[in-house]
Amino acid sequence: MRGYYEISRSTTACVHFVFEEGLDDLFMTEITGQLRQMRVSTIYLDGRGLEKGISQMCRAVGSAIGAEHADGCMEDSYVSLFDDMITLSNELAGLVIVIDWASDLFDADRSTVLGFIEAFLAQINHWIEKGKPCHLCFQLSPNEDVRKYFLDNFS
Repeated sequence: MRGYYEISRSTTACVHFVFEEGLDDLFMTEITGQLRQMRVSTIYLDGRGLEKGISQMCRAVGSAIGAEHADGCMEDSYVSLFDDMITLSNELAGLVIVIDWASDLFDADRSTVLGFIEAFLAQINHWIEKGKPCHLCFQLSPNEDVRKYFLDNFS
């Protein structure tokens, strides 16, 4: 299991499914320190609040990352959000989105989550071409430490 390994790197291994219930404090302090030093934006979202379809998830993520068109998310499309993410790839040093309680989200609306992953992957090349990290992390097992490490956006 990769967990949060390599979230400070620009890599195509950019979607993480984290099952660990206990996180290594030393490792997490080191990796979040690297992100902080690199000025990578980190976004923490509680998946329990994202269970009502594409538009709600799109707006929540868009608002958290400062997307210009977050309110323009359509019920069946992430196009405006990921267009904004392409623009952000020119402005940010990197981006890590952590969705906690993700197992609840997958259970409630698997097709929305899978569509989100697919759309996320469609824009990742813009970050990779610039050598900037961009990761989507799903914390599948509940873990209070995830909130502690990622709640504050330290960009």
